[in-house]
Order: sequence, then C-alpha cells, then structure tokens
Amino acid sequence: MTAIGLPDASGTRFTDYLETHSLPSDQADTRAARDGSVLATLVTHSPVEGGWFRPIDDLVISIVMQSCHSDVVRDIGWGRSSFVEAPGCILVTPPGCKSYWTFGGNPLVLHFSIARERLEALGLDWDSSLSDAGAGHLNAPLYDRLVSELASRIWSVLEQPAPLGERFVDHAVATMLTVLLGGHVEDRPASPSRGGSGLPAWRMKKVRSLVAERPGLDLSIEELASSTGLSADHFVKAFSTTMGQTPHQWLSSLRIEEAKKLLRQTDQPLTEIALDLGFSSSAHFSSRFKQLVGMPPSAWRATFRS
Repeated sequence: MTAIGLPDASGTRFTDYLETHSLPSDQADTRAARDGSVLATLVTHSPVEGGWFRPIDDLVISIVMQSCHSDVVRDIGWGRSSFVEAPGCILVTPPGCKSYWTFGGNPLVLHFSIARERLEALGLDWDSSLSDAGAGHLNAPLYDRLVSELASRIWSVLEQPAPLGERFVDHAVATMLTVLLGGHVEDRPASPSRGGSGLPAWRMKKVRSLVAERPGLDLSIEELASSTGLSADHFVKAFSTTMGQTPHQWLSSLRIEEAKKLLRQTDQPLTEIALDLGFSSSAHFSSRFKQLVGMPPSAWRATFRS
C-alpha cells in the first residue's frame, strides 16, 4: 500500500500532515513553543480505513483526550498491534518512522511533536539510545496519569507562551520523555484479548447497540448480559477478558466520555450534566471525573472547549 501524505520526510513536522490535508481530521488547532521545537496539535480525527503515513522528523506523543472506544490497528515497525482506544491511551511514534493506522469514530487526540534538535538538547539520541529491543514497549498503547496531566498543562501554557511557561514546557517535555521512553509507565490492566473466552464481535455489537439506545447509561450488568444471551457471571468474565476492564468500569468511562463531549460542546451546568449522566450529585461527578481524567470537569472545559 502506498504511503500517504508527504513526498519527502526530510525536514518535515507533524503539522505538514495538516497542510497537505493527509491527516484525517474534522478539526485541528495547533499551538507552539516560541522556538517552534515543540508543537501541540489538538485534533478531532475522522475514521481511517487503513493507510500508511510517511515518516516525519518529529517524535510524536499522542494522547487520547476524548475516546470513541473504537478498534485500532497500528504498525510502527515492530509488527501490527490491535487494541481498543480508551481515554488516556498514549501512543509514541518515533522520528523517521513510517506508520500504519486503522480506527473508527472521531476521537479527540492531543499530539505533541518534538523536533530532533529538542531531543538532542535533552540528551536523547534516538538512533543510538533506543534500539528495537529497547523501544519495543512503544508498540503497544501506554497509560500514565502524570503524562496525561502534563500534556493538558502544556496545552494550556502554550496558548500564550511566556518565559516562565517556556521553562515549564522544557521540564514537562523532559519528564514525559523520561517516563514514556524509559518504560516507567503506570501499571494498567492487561491489554484487551481477542481470543480465548472473551466476547465474540457479534455479542460485543449487541452490547454497544444497547448502550447506544440508553444515552443515560443507567444499565445494569443483568441487562447487558441479557443482551448477549449469557449469564451475568459469564458475561462479566468474558467482557473483562475482551475489554481489559469490567463492565462497570467501562460504563463509568463511557459516562465520563459523554461528559467531556457536553463540556466541550455546550454551556450546560455541571450539575445538569451530572444528573443527566446518572451521577448522584455534582460533587460525585466531579470526584469521579478528576479520578479518571486527572483534572476537575471545570478545568477540562476551560482547557479543551471547542
């Protein structure tokens, strides 16, 4: 398959994908450090039906800020990796690396592209310090709350770059790289499995259809299990094997994703959002949101408002 986008990787940055209209996106906003060596691009993606993207000179760190829980297939040179994208999912694409992508939905993704000269200034020689063996963990999605929080803060700081803010960006980028490239990420549940005793695709489709019919997400485990024709115990085990989280955790994350959408696209008060999504109170909603996202809903709205 022919790579799309850029005729020559030499000297190219992540934003060149936008300028050549090769990056599938519905909306994109870019902010930059004053010297241009760090670019932050908030992208509402459109689906990709499988395609290779030409390499660029930047190292790219991509954090899913708002998830569609869609199936993803990705290849950055260590073989194809299949997973379900989830909130906080972090993907690292090395500089000079051709990449393959397939995904559905319209996830909101914050991409940080870091120029080679900035990597060198931080003492990182990509070619010599990370061999295939040393960087193999980058093939799978990573999760780390500190990295996600730093990413959100960098995005806010870059809205109006200032000397103190630039200093923060320097330290934050260095910390992100240390955590991600050193493999020192948080422990997370095992990646979803596609085989064994998990839910087959047709049963998972029934679960998604039921959820789509109930926007309030006030569903019980028994109702979800019934839609698949399984007992509650069997359903919980099979679902957890497939998705890497329990049905309760999955529904909770879906509620938070719907909250993010409302926070970005409407002026609806937090109390109304909380009650509409089945939370007992605004305080309960805010506490759960901060636990999963790393910042209060009011701060998230201010940072990522459309």
